[in-house]
Amino acid sequence: MWGYYDKFSGIIPVLGGIYGLLLAYGKIKVKPEKEEKMKIWRRKFGKMMKILCPILIIFGLFELYSGLTSSGLSKQVEMNKIVSETQDIEGRYVSSDGYSLIPPAGWKINDTGAMDSSAIFISPILDQDTGWGLTFIVMVYPASASIGETTREFKKGFSQTFNSIEEIQHKERVINNIIWQELYFRGKKDVIEELKVFYTNRDKKMFVIRFATILSRHTIDMEEFDSVMESFEFK
Repeated sequence: MWGYYDKFSGIIPVLGGIYGLLLAYGKIKVKPEKEEKMKIWRRKFGKMMKILCPILIIFGLFELYSGLTSSGLSKQVEMNKIVSETQDIEGRYVSSDGYSLIPPAGWKINDTGAMDSSAIFISPILDQDTGWGLTFIVMVYPASASIGETTREFKKGFSQTFNSIEEIQHKERVINNIIWQELYFRGKKDVIEELKVFYTNRDKKMFVIRFATILSRHTIDMEEFDSVMESFEFK
């Protein structure tokens, strides 16, 4: 049962995001006596919902894609179960999956296996204008194919799933003596999200780091994320 939930749980944020957008654009009919309240709600929250709901939809599609392409059943997890903050004296998080990194001070870490991840790093700070909170995900799994085949398969599946986001760049990047394949995607037209995915392999394992932000926070978030990447080490 939990295996099916993990594979299809992305449907929930997709439907929630679609419903929120319909509310924000006034496409859902309400009773006449509630119409005025809805107008007030749209004036107060409509702009924020038009930003957050597409992010929620993309998040759900990404989770759905990951679940459907997963090689095995996901772990039974609770997304909101935060298990630790930084774990040693210099703030370095050390994973049992064979790597360590230094997240920004005060960030929370969920390493319960949510979304088939090794760990999810969650910023406690929300953007005042959009409500955006920065999150990045580390995934580790057996390397069943070469890194070239893996990135090609990811890009193919991603482009078929997300028509509103296009690949901007794919390059090799050396960070802290580790060779990464860096994929950069950005939204088309009015879509404000952008995504970076890093791939590398070691000891027959594939290490993947996913990071998403919005265009208005590009410089701030990218600098913070780059500092995390520079701290990444294998144990």
